[in-house]
Amino acid sequence: MEPVDVIFRVDDQGKIYPLEFFWKERRYKITSTGRRWEEEATLHILVMIADEQVCELVYSQIDSRWFLNEKGATQKLI
Repeated sequence: MEPVDVIFRVDDQGKIYPLEFFWKERRYKITSTGRRWEEEATLHILVMIADEQVCELVYSQIDSRWFLNEKGATQKLI
């Protein structure tokens, strides 16, 4: 997994919604979010970006850091 910077919002119930992420000096705008699950103090969120690519963002609740799980991507990110 690669560390990424994520811009996100939190709703009134505390649910996190990623809006965009920055990886390897590129900005990826998130067009929609999908399935989410928690395991071992991490929040996993499937997100869709341009060209209908699906990626997996992982938020570590222990150290408040975001990661991109490249293995969770439907295509190789450009």
